[in-house]
Amino acid sequence: MTIPDRLRLPLFVAFLGTFCFVLSGSPAASQEPTDDSLSTEPVPATDTLNLNALGSDELALLRAAALPGDEIDPWRQGSSSVEQWAIRTTANLSAQEVEFGRIGLETDAALARTDTSGRAYASTVNREAVVERRLRALVVDSFVNGEASALDQLTGSRDRLYIDAPIESATESLTAAQERLGRLVQVNRSIYLDRVTTYDDVAVEHRLQGYVVDEAEELDAAARRASLEHAASIRDRLNKTLEVSGEAPETVLVGGFRVAPEIAEPLQELLAAAASPTPPEPSEGDLDEGGNGPPLDPDGTEEPAPPPEPIIFGGWGYRSTQDQVNLRINHCGYSGYVIFDGPSIGCTPPTARPLHSEHEKGLAIDFTINGEILTSDSDAFRWLQENAATYGFFNLPSEAWHWSTTGH
Repeated sequence: MTIPDRLRLPLFVAFLGTFCFVLSGSPAASQEPTDDSLSTEPVPATDTLNLNALGSDELALLRAAALPGDEIDPWRQGSSSVEQWAIRTTANLSAQEVEFGRIGLETDAALARTDTSGRAYASTVNREAVVERRLRALVVDSFVNGEASALDQLTGSRDRLYIDAPIESATESLTAAQERLGRLVQVNRSIYLDRVTTYDDVAVEHRLQGYVVDEAEELDAAARRASLEHAASIRDRLNKTLEVSGEAPETVLVGGFRVAPEIAEPLQELLAAAASPTPPEPSEGDLDEGGNGPPLDPDGTEEPAPPPEPIIFGGWGYRSTQDQVNLRINHCGYSGYVIFDGPSIGCTPPTARPLHSEHEKGLAIDFTINGEILTSDSDAFRWLQENAATYGFFNLPSEAWHWSTTGH
């Protein structure tokens, strides 16, 4: 179908009007001023929430202290060193977890700031595009005005669809808005990129701190394992020691002391002699031919001198290997080394190693007086020094209270 020439121009004008309506809502809408009431000045990115629990130097010191040193040898250093190590690893783990949480909050906040900046950036870009579309609509409006003027001239009509003044005013307003939005787009884009960088940095820091927490957990677990392994090694050594010690030897009870049968009689005699005070001065009939006393034994040897006052000895004799281990723990410490391998002089008081004490054989006595351990400045000790050898008992010089058949 062929359109007559006289209808082509009116149809073209109608088409342009429809195109303008579709593009910007309506031809008149392109002349409305832009609403910029939502625009705000951009807020600079914040890099911290000020939630620092510990400084980096303090965290580094904690982490260094938690690392096991060469001195961490449970068998020699004992439970105390391992426990101190465990305390340090626990403190380090706690601090590093707090730091991990703090950086996690930093990361969440940085992500939220980045999202806000991204939305602001996208909003200004969208508004800039709206202004651009309105400017294009004004171009169409201006073109329609020109075509309308040409149509008026052809038809002789003086009516006009638009006037130039509103178009020029709207164009100036939209152009100013476009320039301002362009600057705002650049500012928001810069802030958005800065916040993306900040988020990336803090996210990397958070991930690295996660590795530190993993390391701290491993150190803490290692310290706890070391303590358990030390206890297990002591238990194994104890079982082997008790196995070597065998069955308890035969013992008898003499004056409150449990001892081996072979020293029962001499111990009985020693205790009786110590408990017998010095007899009264001998009469003339008790003196020998030269007027001297006391009388000699049938074999010609002088009897041990009785003490001036009765000496009532207490104490103990036989001690099981388990009891010896317990004494070593009480007197020496808790490491496997000091319990089973350390020298006796390293203990307070000196205590023989398990399997190396005459007490375990029932051949040694530890003497007490009135419930107190015997000391070298006592009358009882001096009496023993003078007389115990007669009954087959000898002192261990480092322990005034310890007497045995061998002096060990």
